[in-house]
Amino acid sequence: MIRLGIIGDPIAHSLSPALHGFVLKSLGIAGEYRAYRVRESELQEFLATHRELAGFNVTIPHKERILGYLDELSREARLIGAVNTVQNKQGKLVGYNTDCVGFLRPLRARNFSPKRAILLGAGGAARAVAHALLQSEVAALTLYNRSAERALKLAKELQKLYPSPKISVADDPRALPLQHVDLLVNATPVGTQSDALPIPLPARLSKDLIAYDLVYNPPKTRLLLEAERRGARILGGLDMLIYQALESLKIWLERPDLEEQIEYDTVSQMLKHLAHPHPQPLSPARERGAQG
Repeated sequence: MIRLGIIGDPIAHSLSPALHGFVLKSLGIAGEYRAYRVRESELQEFLATHRELAGFNVTIPHKERILGYLDELSREARLIGAVNTVQNKQGKLVGYNTDCVGFLRPLRARNFSPKRAILLGAGGAARAVAHALLQSEVAALTLYNRSAERALKLAKELQKLYPSPKISVADDPRALPLQHVDLLVNATPVGTQSDALPIPLPARLSKDLIAYDLVYNPPKTRLLLEAERRGARILGGLDMLIYQALESLKIWLERPDLEEQIEYDTVSQMLKHLAHPHPQPLSPARERGAQG
């Protein structure tokens, strides 16, 4: 039986155990996936005492700090400077980042290629989003973080790697060019199990703007509700959660064709069911098929 998990703090809100457990059952694989609350001071001890895990995901606050405790990093994880997936290769811990792929797939599924974007946050998730956008040749990227110092540090790192796109930092959320971008991404935890807004929004937003919140619980954060009310299109974090999870499972199970063997829509419905309970429980898909 394969043993997997996710580490973070807080972690009680995570849908990852249900998601991974559902996919493993759909594939007919015996396994378990548990959530582990690991405080910052407990990270090193956890890595030393949980070597029975074949792999685990990493979320706030460990995505950047864990780099110093791993034996090896994938090229992408080293470039981004953050890890969200760890594989135990016969006792050697190898770090990967599947957030890049997870972030872009929902946009590509909608045939949407952003040209000008605003990114809120400067942590591990934000780093992956920034690299994904710049690798997809976004023309302009504006960063905003409550700690301007962290945003400036990230901008300098990005400018060295991607000298062509225009990368700027806003020090005042009211000065963000919301009327001149086609993508607004919230890569902060603001909105997780709360009714907070990461930034103030103007009275009207362009119908060409997509507000994309990486927070998936609740499925519609206040940012998304307010952006939709002001005329923008919206995208929640559930699709990204699924896509990055499938990329993690491909690594752990060494099955690059994994997506061809599951029913994506059924996985998505299961998560929506958990977020908005329905009287009729869903069962793992028995039909196999590729879902884009």
